[in-house]
Amino acid sequence: RTISAKDSNGNELPYRYSKTYPAQNGNDLYLTLDMEIQYILEKYLEEMSTEFMTKNRSCAILMNAKTGSIYGMAQYPSFDLNNPYDVVDTKVLEELKTLNDEDYSRRQGESREQQWRNKCITEVYEPGSVFKVITSAAAFEENLIDIVNDRFYCSGSVHLDGMEEPVKCHEVGGHDSQTYQESLTHSCNPAFMEIGARLGDEKFLYYYDAFGLRDPLGIDLPAESGGIQYTLGKLSNVDLALSSIGQCETITPLQMITAYCAAINGGYLLKPYVVERVVDEDGNVVMKNERTVTRQVISEETSAIMRDALYKVTTGAGGGNVTIKGYAIGGKSGTSERLSRKEKKEDDEYGASYCCFAPADDPEVILLVLADQPDKDNNGGRYYGSQVAVPTARNILTEVLPYLGISPEYTDEELAELDIKVPLLEGS
Repeated sequence: RTISAKDSNGNELPYRYSKTYPAQNGNDLYLTLDMEIQYILEKYLEEMSTEFMTKNRSCAILMNAKTGSIYGMAQYPSFDLNNPYDVVDTKVLEELKTLNDEDYSRRQGESREQQWRNKCITEVYEPGSVFKVITSAAAFEENLIDIVNDRFYCSGSVHLDGMEEPVKCHEVGGHDSQTYQESLTHSCNPAFMEIGARLGDEKFLYYYDAFGLRDPLGIDLPAESGGIQYTLGKLSNVDLALSSIGQCETITPLQMITAYCAAINGGYLLKPYVVERVVDEDGNVVMKNERTVTRQVISEETSAIMRDALYKVTTGAGGGNVTIKGYAIGGKSGTSERLSRKEKKEDDEYGASYCCFAPADDPEVILLVLADQPDKDNNGGRYYGSQVAVPTARNILTEVLPYLGISPEYTDEELAELDIKVPLLEGS
């Protein structure tokens, strides 16, 4: 680049007033993102978003559970990097055809701004029942749950002081008396509101912060947001009950998967990253990212309890979770009412999500899938995480696990039921 001076008429002054800075060779950037995994995420996100007509975009994150490195981070719809100013959301394009010039310009600008945002790290949502993993881990760490002897009663709803209507369980009539494992497998709201009450507001907020759910995590990407939650002294009993089931707070998808990862990887809150290293023109490593532990939130023993409990959720709840022959997988689905996006009292929108990890006994990878506001009125009333996000997560892991070299280990029952390829013997 050359910097020079010009006179009042715009003419360049003699050369002694100019200075030229020669070009410098840049550095090479190596990312943790894997092109094949990124393609897999984007492919299945598009399928899910199209089938369930997701209104507020979908996203997915696949992360190394031991290091915090991001293998894939995707959203749908996104935008064309070669033509970033083109609106890509087909629903918005149809809407634009009906608007006058002033409204057209405004709506087009809003859509561009939204599609440029990285939903995984910038937008917040109510996590729903996936958050019960955090409530559980905190309660086990404080020795507030006896996994063998405790019973949790569910009549189908709970009346909370200060609320006009009761908080309902998804099971009409309730689950009656149940163990902790049954409560988690059933994803029972009354049971987890009781667990939240055992924690109390002080301990609940302590673990909320310790799991990295309030402040940005510090990922090496721009515009990361933090979570939104009340502070001590402002969290009412109603707020505590709803927060315990993932309904009162709003957090980013990145915060959810990172906190969940801490619950199952031995208790370590990791700093997520997408830049592996930076190398100069001579091959020298200028900067290198490695596993960074922000803090240990829970003990190894508590984390082992959570891994086992979440594995039993997938084996005990069948079709509502990801199961793949040869792989032990732990997971939890979530269906949250999107109260933070409600514009009218009668609005009824949900977030459907699923977070899972494999192998269950020693997690290598962890995956979060979120469909934000599936159009339940136009897809047969399907909006639960188990209906919307679980099939997508299953498809993703079915391709990703072998790709990463994580070999299947079949049980005797699975070996007996394995599909066998029969060769074409016609004409032999």
